[in-house]
Amino acid sequence: MPHRLGRAVVPFVIVWLLWQTLMPIRHYFIEGDGRFTYEGLSLSWRLKSEIRRAYAVQLFVIDPHIVSGGQINWDQWKGDKVIYRTVTPGRIDWRAMPEIFAVVEPAGGERVVYNPYPANVGREAEARERAGRIWNELYGRTPKMVRAPSLFPQNLQTTSASGGTPQLPAEGDAAFLIIDDLPVTGELAKGPRRISREHWKQGQYTRTPNRASRNIGAEPLVIHVASIGPESRELLPRECIFDSQDQPRMAPYIWWNSVSDLPVSKVMHISYQAFYLRRYARRVARLWEAEYGRKPLVQASTAVSLNGRPHQQLVDPAVDLGAVSARWFSHNYWIRQLENPHIPREALENPPLL
Repeated sequence: MPHRLGRAVVPFVIVWLLWQTLMPIRHYFIEGDGRFTYEGLSLSWRLKSEIRRAYAVQLFVIDPHIVSGGQINWDQWKGDKVIYRTVTPGRIDWRAMPEIFAVVEPAGGERVVYNPYPANVGREAEARERAGRIWNELYGRTPKMVRAPSLFPQNLQTTSASGGTPQLPAEGDAAFLIIDDLPVTGELAKGPRRISREHWKQGQYTRTPNRASRNIGAEPLVIHVASIGPESRELLPRECIFDSQDQPRMAPYIWWNSVSDLPVSKVMHISYQAFYLRRYARRVARLWEAEYGRKPLVQASTAVSLNGRPHQQLVDPAVDLGAVSARWFSHNYWIRQLENPHIPREALENPPLL
């Protein structure tokens, strides 16, 4: 006995065939270049053979209860009371730095450094004597060890006092020193060192000269960092508050350390794929809301190079990626369009090194 098809079968098959035909080619009908925006490429028939290089994404959390009007309300902050202050190697004005300052170094972790320039200290013996006297004033004891670094903290490579050409102090010139003293500076052991937030004490020698305080509720430990590269990221907490030594008028900001939350491979994926980045921003917003009881804005900055083109911004850095919706059949306003339709001749003549 022949089997009769139901009335809905033929329309369903037609719709299904149309869907399977139009879905993979929809990127031809979406404004822009899908190779860069990734719009319409999922479930498509297009071979994804492009070469993409991206800078590691920087994520910023906007929570006005903590950072607002250039001030930091430490009573609202649930992490360590620490400011990570960026400096630019080769342009550091050492006289504008504290005499005793903390630095995070990728190879060794956090260290305490004596800076001889503010007090115009010359020879190493004089620097040792002054560093010990300052430490005794702060902690009521002499430090366990004050030593000349075998190599100056590599992420700060010392510069001239005025911030000019990189220059290591010569014998007889100003001498930088490393201060080791338990329990403040951590143990001399294998693994990254960590300055004790509980035992660190602030004073006139640890504050940046001529810099107005932006702190409400506490005076934080300031740790200087030159680069937020992969090695440095592994030493930083998941949420950090940053400001800038070179740009004192720049407002502090909350930075989200994606490396502490994701494998490096996934960090690179979200750095060049806008939809993955949006999904991760929504996760960051949920985690923040679970911890603080309020939903923040989550903004991102990442630059992508497609097939040797110059790097350009992938998403609008002013958009709250934790709240935007995703369109699958039209262009998303928060994704930037490809700025160079053709690879510039200079990029072809001088391809980037792998």
